[in-house]
Amino acid sequence: MPIDGDSARLLSEALLDSFLPDRLDQMLFYRLGKHRHRITMKPDYESVVFDLIMAADSEGWLDRLVLAARQSRPSEPRLFEVAQRRRPTIESGGLESILNIRAPAVEPAKFRAALAAAEAQVCLLARRTATGSVPLGTGFLVGPDLCLTSHHVVGGLFTGELRGADIELSFDHGETLHRLAGDWQVAAAPPSAFEELPGPSDQVPAPGELDFAVLRLAGELGSQPVGAKPEPGAESRGWIERLAPGPLRAGDDLLVLQHIQGKPMRLTLGQVLDVNPNGTRLRHTANTDGGSSGSPCFTLAMELAAIHQAGDPGRSKWHVPDHNRAVPAAAVFSRWRSS
Repeated sequence: MPIDGDSARLLSEALLDSFLPDRLDQMLFYRLGKHRHRITMKPDYESVVFDLIMAADSEGWLDRLVLAARQSRPSEPRLFEVAQRRRPTIESGGLESILNIRAPAVEPAKFRAALAAAEAQVCLLARRTATGSVPLGTGFLVGPDLCLTSHHVVGGLFTGELRGADIELSFDHGETLHRLAGDWQVAAAPPSAFEELPGPSDQVPAPGELDFAVLRLAGELGSQPVGAKPEPGAESRGWIERLAPGPLRAGDDLLVLQHIQGKPMRLTLGQVLDVNPNGTRLRHTANTDGGSSGSPCFTLAMELAAIHQAGDPGRSKWHVPDHNRAVPAAAVFSRWRSS
């Protein structure tokens, strides 16, 4: 798809602001095997970037250029926007209209920057088999070498049905595959029989039944640049560490970034319906599906608010699901840090 003028302008501004000339040359060489002097020898930097975009467009490697630049600068919102215009990596529905409705509470540029960074920090967990990988759920980095997900997503690790070597973590839409460390168990808390109760209930899980697992990776992926062929000085992948500052309340907006049934990422918006009396679960209305367990739930400021856990447990064939469930992040991190 040929690039249009608006996208070319946005990409040009992002490259000019994000890369000094020598850094751009390094990104092109290390990630794409391209020599800038074979593309253009213009003396001024703006013309260099323009010629680069036009050459990539005409020669059919523009999407590779955008991807390489994004991997080098994962939190640059304009690169994220160009990528979404051309080949969306996150399905977000009517997110732009949502952001406009919520303005000025949400700053779109800051939101896109945080979402772009989170995209590289969220992964698909799968079980390796002789015939391929079987999706289990979603997880996300919470430290250089730590991944947080729902306990029931990787429950087989704790029952002995799975070994650490059986688990595969897929980042960057399948481009980066990672494994667990030999000493993979960092912290964990089981789910509760409460999960099987249909509809609202006065019964609540015990304080320790928070359904989470913190797993150690084989290597500090979060401290490394994104992509298989990074250039010197590229930004590190990073991890999710900003928690929502206060308790969640009914009516609060909630964003869920998820791998639905092992497909590319999807971002959905909903609202908190309620939080149970002991703060171990909340109900929300963001759309989710199979594979979304373990997904991070964010505020509109992209602060971690909860970990999506399960759907409406109603079992009747006449039942129409009207909510999903999540575990408040504050409870999870408090339990983890005190363990």
